[in-house]
Amino acid sequence: MKINAMRTLLILASICFLAACGSGGSTSIEGPVLSLSEVRALVIDQFFVNGGLDDEYASEGEFSLYLRDAATGQDVACTSAENGMEELAIPAIYYGGLSVPFESVDGEHPESLARFQLLFVEQDSQGCPEPIDEDEDDIAGISAELTFDELLEQPIWATNGRAVTVLRAQSSDAVTVRSMAPSLARGFFLDKLFFENGSEGRQANRYYLFVDRIENGSSTYESQVSDDDMAAIQYGELIYAALGFTVPGFDAADAGFDDTAVRVSLYVQRDSGPALVGQTDVATIGELIGEKALFTNGKGYVTFRSVMPTPFSASVVRLEELIDLIATDLSYTLTPEAAPTMELQVTDVEGNYAIACAGANQGLGGVDAPGTYAGLTAGLATVTGQQELFGWDTVLIRLVNRTDGLTCPAPMTATPEILGQSAGLTSAGLGAGSYTFANEAGSVTLALDAE
Repeated sequence: MKINAMRTLLILASICFLAACGSGGSTSIEGPVLSLSEVRALVIDQFFVNGGLDDEYASEGEFSLYLRDAATGQDVACTSAENGMEELAIPAIYYGGLSVPFESVDGEHPESLARFQLLFVEQDSQGCPEPIDEDEDDIAGISAELTFDELLEQPIWATNGRAVTVLRAQSSDAVTVRSMAPSLARGFFLDKLFFENGSEGRQANRYYLFVDRIENGSSTYESQVSDDDMAAIQYGELIYAALGFTVPGFDAADAGFDDTAVRVSLYVQRDSGPALVGQTDVATIGELIGEKALFTNGKGYVTFRSVMPTPFSASVVRLEELIDLIATDLSYTLTPEAAPTMELQVTDVEGNYAIACAGANQGLGGVDAPGTYAGLTAGLATVTGQQELFGWDTVLIRLVNRTDGLTCPAPMTATPEILGQSAGLTSAGLGAGSYTFANEAGSVTLALDAE
C-alpha cells in the first residue's frame, strides 16, 4: 500500500510538472502572442460593472470576465466564482487589490492569441469554466479589440463605458487604484476603504463605519455611514474605491468644519455583537480630506475624497462638470444621411463610448442639415449607465448622426456617422468656449448653464 501510494504521488508530481501546476505566478508573459499558459498566469487586479443597467442584476450579480480570441470569436479563458468573483457581486462598486486568476474555458479553442477582447458577463448559467450561454447569460459589456501592449496594467473599458478592468501578471505587484475624481461640492465623502480581518474577511459579513467628533479626547457626536451604503462592503482584503459615501452630520458650511477633530472606526457584526476591526488616529477633517488615514493596528485604511475649488480646475474631466454645459452655437459642413438623428456627444478619448450627450430632447433639434445654428440651449445630459469614477484624462467632443434608432441619453449600440470631431481635450482645455472640428468640418460653442 505504501509503495502504491508513493508511486501515485510520483505520478501526480510528474503530471503537475508537465502541466505547470501551480506555476502561474512564475510564467513569463512576453507577447505579442499570448499562449494559453500565459493566459492562466493573468489575474484581475481591478474590476467594475456599472449599476446603471436595467436588468435583474441591478443590485447584485454573478459576474465573470471572459477572454476572447478576436480573430476566431472563440472564448478561451474566464474567471470563476470559486476563485474570487463571488466577492465582486455588487454593481457600481469599484474593486481593487484583487488577484482573481483565469482558467481555461471548457471545450476546444485556440492555444494562442494575437488579438483579444474582454467580455463582462452576468451569468445565470452554470458559469465559468463553461462557455458563455447566449440564451441565459447577459453581456454587460465587451471591450474593443486589444493588442498585447494594451492588455496589462491599464484600464480596459467596455465599449459601452459601463464596465472596466485592469489585468496584471500573477507575479507582478498590484496596480495602484486611483482616487476618485475631486468633488465639486465641499463635504465629507468616503472614497476608499481597505481592511484585513483574518478568516472573517474571507466570508461575507456586515460592516459598520462610524465617525466620532472628538473634543478634549472624548467623543461628543457619533455619525454612522448609512447601512444601505455599507451593505456593499462584505469582504476583507479588497480595495473598495470610488465609493462616494456621505458621512452625515458634518456640514461643510459650518464654521470650523475643517478644524473639526474626528476618529473613524470600522466594525464587523458578530453573533456576540459588533466588534472593532480598526480605527484611525484622531485628526481634523481638513487633514483627512484627500488623504489616506491608516488604522492604528495596521489592518487597513480609509481615504476621503478631495475637493476642487472651481469647475474644470481638476486634472481630470468630471461628468458632474460636463452636464453643467450647454451648446449655444453649432456649425457643420458634412451632409448626414437621410432622416438623421443628430446628437452632440462628449466621449472617451478613443470615441468608444459616450459620457454625456445632447439631442433633440435636450434642445438640439432642427439641425438636420449642414449650416450655422445660433441661439441654441442644448444642455448636456448624462448618458444612461454612466457613473462618475476617476474622471477622464482626455475627452472628445463630436457631432454624430445616430444609426442605432435610439436617442440621447441612451448609450450607443452601433457606430454612428461622425460629422465633426474635436481634438483630444483635457480638463484645462474644457469649459465655456468654442471648439473646432477637425478638417474644417465645423465647430461648437459651449457655455456654463446659468441655472
